[in-house]
Amino acid sequence: MKRVVLAGAAALALSGCATIVKGTSQKVSFQSDPSGSNVQLSTGESCRTPCTIRFKRTQELQVVFSHPGFKDAHVAIQSKFGGAIALNLLPISLFGTVVDASNGSSRFLSPNPAHVRMAAIGSDAPAVLVDKDGKDVGPLDDRGMTMARKSPEKPATPAK
Repeated sequence: MKRVVLAGAAALALSGCATIVKGTSQKVSFQSDPSGSNVQLSTGESCRTPCTIRFKRTQELQVVFSHPGFKDAHVAIQSKFGGAIALNLLPISLFGTVVDASNGSSRFLSPNPAHVRMAAIGSDAPAVLVDKDGKDVGPLDDRGMTMARKSPEKPATPAK
């Protein structure tokens, strides 16, 4: 009986695991090439790159990067479902699942960092989203979403 009570107490203590471990807010870093670009957020906040701002994990944002001599670049920061809630999927942790799902702690903001390689005015090239390792993720459209890249065409196979 004592073990059952202890197991129940442990289950309740671990309920809301993502809330305890990750919290309900997240810092998002903004970076740009060139550095020193103005970042204007749909929340009304602004900063100059590189900079970091904390947001609720459920908050979705539109971001505009601007810099003299470069085209404005738009990035959509999206709230996405994370895996931390999986720890609550045991039958005894239903309370934790409800807590984490309701307060947003089971979500994460992406992209993070929001790193943009801006395109010069007069260039045909679009701005490009860059991942945390400095690799191109893809060109950005006017809504701040990465566009699908065209794959190189395969040479025609001669008919036999």
